[in-house]
Amino acid sequence: MDICSYIPEIHFNHIKLWLSDRNISEELAKELPKNSYIAILGKEFVGAAGLDIAETYGIICGMITNPKQSFNDRSRAVDLLTIKIIDRAKELKLKKLIGWTNHRGIFHRSLKHGFKEINHLMIGMELGE
Repeated sequence: MDICSYIPEIHFNHIKLWLSDRNISEELAKELPKNSYIAILGKEFVGAAGLDIAETYGIICGMITNPKQSFNDRSRAVDLLTIKIIDRAKELKLKKLIGWTNHRGIFHRSLKHGFKEINHLMIGMELGE
């Protein structure tokens, strides 16, 4: 499996389809930041993730996998994408990398990559277009 840079002109419609297949708003496909990556196995796109940068810290965002791929391939893609994002954050000399999930399995997977649980509540606000 290879990890390459996300190119919207090539990959955007695949991401939209994965979101649609998971009954998630396709609008989220527009939110992948410029530091985004896609996992490719042969000719198949398996997963994607982005790294958003805010001053001295990075935010893992937009982690999504192709629901039509096998569980093992999706799992491998998530691990490889996570490693790629961690490496990129280190290259950029970011001081902290954060992410969030409401899925316990993803939470436990993040621990094996060196993330630690932060005892904070996450809040957010939609500000429109």
